[in-house]
Amino acid sequence: MQEILFRVAPFRSVPLVGLRRLADSGVTRSFLAGDVLIQQGTVTRSMYVVLSGSVRIERTHPDMTDAVVMALCGPGETAGEQGLLDDGPRLYSVVAAEAAMVLELDGRNVIDLMQQYPHQCVELLRLCSSRPRNIEALSPGIPGPVGP
Repeated sequence: MQEILFRVAPFRSVPLVGLRRLADSGVTRSFLAGDVLIQQGTVTRSMYVVLSGSVRIERTHPDMTDAVVMALCGPGETAGEQGLLDDGPRLYSVVAAEAAMVLELDGRNVIDLMQQYPHQCVELLRLCSSRPRNIEALSPGIPGPVGP
């Protein structure tokens, strides 16, 4: 599994020993199309690496009839990294767009990796801070986050 993490952009420069530890702590999960990995408005501390299939990052609001799809993530991409930086509610949901297999990484283990290899984890920090900003830019007409 560490070989898969090595191919994921935010983890590419982390030494294999660190990736092995992180991969060993992860849990492989399978989802059917439409299953929710992360519900907008909830507080979670996990991030996901897509192994197969795809997941949608989407945002809802009571004034809208349908969710707005912000991104589609496929194999080798991540979702849910926002929860690593704060304990606030998620700004978006992550939903399986099709049958998907993901590696769920506990935020505490990812933070431990970042502390052990701070210089190598700069890309992960950039991703954690840019995704919410990108979502805000893509959805200027959608009012702020609303809980479940």
